[in-house]
Amino acid sequence: SVNYAAQRTRLGDDLVLQALKSDESYKQVDGGGGSCFVDQAGYSVGCAGSCGCSWFSACFPKYSSASSGGHGQEVDVGLCSASTPISIFLSTVFFFCMIIMIVALRMCLQWQEEFEDPLKE
Repeated sequence: SVNYAAQRTRLGDDLVLQALKSDESYKQVDGGGGSCFVDQAGYSVGCAGSCGCSWFSACFPKYSSASSGGHGQEVDVGLCSASTPISIFLSTVFFFCMIIMIVALRMCLQWQEEFEDPLKE
């Protein structure tokens, strides 16, 4: 009995690894199985293969060409980036921090105006 799913995954991992090694814009880093790479911007790539993302990241499609037998083939190597729930959470926190800062600044300016010229009224 042959495990076709495991064989297909292994072949996919090999193709991702071949695509990443053939592209000079990716640098290999030490990450478990040795198949983790970093692109020029510093993002982890290779999560479509055997390299995984951090807990706060998700694997998004990123295509790279793998040269096999003289012709290139587009392969989804995967790119680790902030996951959607993390992005929503950070945006919400930023929004409420800005609201609190505006309200606090307004209160300080109103308080300062009260004590600036008490004989004004």
